[in-house]
Amino acid sequence: MMNEINIVMLIFSVAGTVILLLIGLIGFFLKTFVKAIDDLKFTVNDLKLVVELQKQELKSFNKLCEIKHKSIDVRLDELEHSK
Repeated sequence: MMNEINIVMLIFSVAGTVILLLIGLIGFFLKTFVKAIDDLKFTVNDLKLVVELQKQELKSFNKLCEIKHKSIDVRLDELEHSK
């Protein structure tokens, strides 16, 4: 009877150790997962900022192109009329 109790105690201590190790591994992976998610959030926010800046630059470039095209059109019209 005493021998069976010792075996049960040994099984419980081994099982407890394995469970603690597994919980530790799960905690480690959750910690790295949360860190990766936070890094992705910062990256996405930075990319959103870059996209907005690029949109503004594109709008400015388009306005400049429109102005240049109007100027060229006026010169071409003047050349056509002068002939």
